[in-house]
Amino acid sequence: MPRQSLVSKLVHKIIFLENIAESELEEANWQEVHTSFAEVKPVCDNRFISLENIQFGNVITEGYFIFRSRFIKGIHAGMRIEFGARIFEIKRIIDEGERGRMLSIIGLEI
Repeated sequence: MPRQSLVSKLVHKIIFLENIAESELEEANWQEVHTSFAEVKPVCDNRFISLENIQFGNVITEGYFIFRSRFIKGIHAGMRIEFGARIFEIKRIIDEGERGRMLSIIGLEI
């Protein structure tokens, strides 16, 4: 069976949103800052426990997803991801192999 190339897996359009409100007292104003294509997968319980030594205890992981995308400079945990009509809060960003090529982003649907 032939291996599927990495690029062929990046088929879902995602949009990174950033809050541009000038202070925390103002109402949040989420604006598009980056668009990318990613592989999107839900996180199941057994895989979630093994991610980067994160301890979650008895957390229900149904709303967690992994977004695997090419490296984009400037992405941070204060952003959100728009995927179709759904919005995700970024919980963790992992630079795979610390090489600046691929990102694995753990997001929680809100």
